[in-house]
Amino acid sequence: MSPTEPDVEGSGGLITALTPQKRATDRYSLFIDGTFVLGLGVDVVIEFGLSPGMRIDPELLLSITTREEIAGATNAALHLLAYRARASGELQTRLRQKGFSPEAIEAAIDKLASWNYLDDKAFAQSWVEQQQTHRPRSRRAMVQDLRSRGIEPDTISETLDAADIDEVQDAIRASARKWESWRALPEDVRLRRLSGFLARRGYGYDIVRQVHNHFTTDEVDE
Repeated sequence: MSPTEPDVEGSGGLITALTPQKRATDRYSLFIDGTFVLGLGVDVVIEFGLSPGMRIDPELLLSITTREEIAGATNAALHLLAYRARASGELQTRLRQKGFSPEAIEAAIDKLASWNYLDDKAFAQSWVEQQQTHRPRSRRAMVQDLRSRGIEPDTISETLDAADIDEVQDAIRASARKWESWRALPEDVRLRRLSGFLARRGYGYDIVRQVHNHFTTDEVDE
């Protein structure tokens, strides 16, 4: 059962009260035949023209409940987006974790996309730019991360190709401070630490070797 969905099977009856909630003035508590059924957003109340004295059959109540769940999923997604941009697949995962039904999630994602709040291609481009600027990682690591966020493989490939990634230079930038901080250590220890640091960012041995050669050559030139 979703966060907003009551057990409506076989329900229906007369709306005996529709009262504003104390902690959320834009939400109402729906009572049918004297029993609380569910909370509703003001938009849902207006959409269905709900008012005390109105009789509701089970089919209509199910429609109201479905609409309220979609609104809940949409609001939850907007709350997540308020913290940072997210890919659609990542949002779907978070909404599933919150207990929303697949139908409500799909409707919420479609609505956000129609409002231009979701653009996986733009998200991927921005994310790759931020990674290259602030936390360089290998192309392989970025592919895995973008996949985990639900970005389609074609979008990932197009984005990374357009970024014109130079893994060696990125790895040099990422490890420059580390290498300098290890200056007093024996060469073999520095190399092991460099290998471990770059491996955690997805770089393979060939990249590590080139980065190591870059630093040691610079030191010899000094």
